[in-house]
Formats: sequence, structure tokens, C-alpha cells
Amino acid sequence: MKLKNLEYFIVIAEQKSLHKAAEVLFNSQPNLTRAMHSLEDEVGAELLIRSNQGVELTPIGESLYYYAKSILNQLDAVSGLKMLSQETVQSKLNVAVARIIFADDLMLRFYETVKSNHTTINLFETTVEDVINSVATLQSEIGIVAINTFQFPIFRRSLEIKEIEYEVLDRGPIYIQVSEASTLLKQEKIYAKDLLDYSYIHLPYDYYANINFGLDIGGIRFSDFKKTITMNNYHAIIRMLKHADAFIFGNKWQMEELAKGRIVSREIENITSDIMLIWIKRKKEVISGNGRKFLELFREYYANKPDTRDT
Repeated sequence: MKLKNLEYFIVIAEQKSLHKAAEVLFNSQPNLTRAMHSLEDEVGAELLIRSNQGVELTPIGESLYYYAKSILNQLDAVSGLKMLSQETVQSKLNVAVARIIFADDLMLRFYETVKSNHTTINLFETTVEDVINSVATLQSEIGIVAINTFQFPIFRRSLEIKEIEYEVLDRGPIYIQVSEASTLLKQEKIYAKDLLDYSYIHLPYDYYANINFGLDIGGIRFSDFKKTITMNNYHAIIRMLKHADAFIFGNKWQMEELAKGRIVSREIENITSDIMLIWIKRKKEVISGNGRKFLELFREYYANKPDTRDT
């Protein structure tokens, strides 16, 4: 299989047009058409659906697109090493994360571990749905999510469809996390119904957040919260918690970090659902050296972390 044909195929898929791809590649449309016929013959299946509106990928074509991107990215990395000395090597890490606030020194330790003069760390803080899409499209090498057991069956099915594999690192209870000045902390025990008078801070809703509307949390549902604050940045959420009469639903893996900012974690009574900490990657995708170093540190920080039920 010719690498050049794969390169042509990627550009055609991204431009959604043979004509536009020919312009980008400074090539002729007939040459690209012949290259695509050759590629389809080698694969043994149709890759593109051609119409007056342009081209679309078949299901097999979509799978080939992601594999081709991965192959060419790896080749680019290998070729780049030939041109770099140890002093100029660049380290890169792309991670998408949902519903967990990392320890501040995690990325510092990663930087110290890679020992590179030029380091790029792209930490994409977003929703669970966007984490899956980011990993599926290879924008992120690794995805980290904290998802409840009510959502997990649908989450797992979504990963299967998108050819993504996962590993459950740990499991723990659902907490509420509030300012140390919150009046909620005056109660010996906190029940879900006690939260209805407070503002619920959350990330923008996505498909998985909407699933929560069917979740019974100690006798109430997410739709029962009439006061909500939607924010898309974890550090902004922490600042809001400090000054507003509000709470977030959290987990044991961020308790220590939040405590530094005087955010207190309390378990909620009579909730049967747990939170699972999971990392994901595309199937058949080789994790880079930097990715492996990050995962080693992440496991060190978060895997099998004690919670209040262990004490």
C-alpha cells in the first residue's frame, strides 16, 4: 500500500471533495481518482461515496481514515527524530479529561519526568462526550473520565462503537464538595434533599449528563435542582464554590486537591450509585512514551485511592 495514496485519502476525507483536495495537494483530480480506485482495490471495499455535493466516507472508509492518520503521525514522529539532537527534542502530550480536577503538581512532575527542552502539554478539560470524540478522532492520545455506575453501561457501549478500549482504575462514592463556610457542613449527615436549597454547579450538559436526569440520588433527581450554575472551567468552578452558596458533585480523587483551597468533601447518605475513574484510548493505537509516563504518574496519584469508607 502506497503511503502517498493514504496521504491523498486523508486530505480528500477532510476536504470532503476531490476538487478541493486536488487544489490543496496541487494535483489533478483524475490523478486523485486513480489513486482512490487503487486504494479501494487494495482494501477490497468502497471507501468513498461520491455525489454532486462532494464525497463522504463509508464506514470502512471512516475506519481507514483514523488508522491512516495514526500511521502517518507515527512516521512523521520517526522522521522528525532524525533531525533532532537530544537538546532540541520536543515532548508532546494530548490528554482529554472530564469530571475530575487534577492535582496541581501532576503536570509539573510529568514535565520533570520527560526531560525535554521543549514540552507541549494540551490538557483538554471538557465533557465526557467530548473526551470520547477527542480520543476517537486522535485529537487526544488519552482520555480520563469520572463517570457514575448508572451511566457506565451506555458509556461502555459508546466506546465499543467507536473502537475505543478502557481500563477502570478505581471506584468510589459520590461526594458533594462545598466551601468550608457552607451551612451544609453544620449538619451531621447530608441527604440529597438537603441540597435543593443550594446552587448546583456543573459542566455544560452533554449526552452523559442528560442520562443523569433519570438517576435517583437519595430520593430526588437532577431535574429537581431549580438553582444551577453552568461553567466550563474547573478552576473557575473552584473559585465560584468559595464565594457562592453552592456545591458540586465530586469524587474522592480530587478531595485532597480541593482541600488545599478550603473546599470540603462530604459523602451523601443513601446513594447507591458510585463513581468510576477510567482512562481510554483508541484500540490498536500504540501509546507514546510520553503517554506511558503520564499514565504511570496518574496511576500513582489516583489508582486505588482510599475513601471515607476505607477508614
